[in-house]
Amino acid sequence: MVFCGWYFEDVFLTAGYAPSFRPGLATTSETSLLIKNRNAAGDGLLLRPRGHEDVFLYDVSKKLIQKVNSEEWEQSDEKELICFGLSDEYSGSSYGHYVLTSHKSPDNTRIAVVSAYGPRAPEVLSFPGLGGGEGRIMGTRYLEVRKLPENELVGRPVRIDLLWYTNKPDMCWSDQSKFIVVSYEGTNFSVVENPAD
Repeated sequence: MVFCGWYFEDVFLTAGYAPSFRPGLATTSETSLLIKNRNAAGDGLLLRPRGHEDVFLYDVSKKLIQKVNSEEWEQSDEKELICFGLSDEYSGSSYGHYVLTSHKSPDNTRIAVVSAYGPRAPEVLSFPGLGGGEGRIMGTRYLEVRKLPENELVGRPVRIDLLWYTNKPDMCWSDQSKFIVVSYEGTNFSVVENPAD
């Protein structure tokens, strides 16, 4: 009964899953992701895992991430950003019980928060590199956008397709703050559009 209640709450209170992509690229020493707007109109976001030649496009009209020709990257004159290791302090409420990471928008008017529903696995069940000393937090991952400084929720939380053991995903905002990218090791990424007020 509890599970059914949680399931329906999750379906109706979130905006579903964000567009995600796992290209199955070979692991390299580079674990970050390069991003830039497709054009000044902001009708798409280009993503390029560092150490790889592959380029991917999040298309706003299709709500889909797909592989594109590498010339798309070269043709874009927009600002290139590195999506890696960015995090800001956040102590407000969140949709999931445990906040995994958070990052402020470039203009400091909003903060994106990634949380997990839980439960938290005991430290004794964690493994080096997979859970640290705090235990592994399991459950669905969510991204929500909150308005600063009052931490007011903007839009609905979005479910993120991350592996259950991903406790510290990378997160970044695109130039002009139109998109938020959540990634893990640069080869598993989701794109969320910054919701309107």
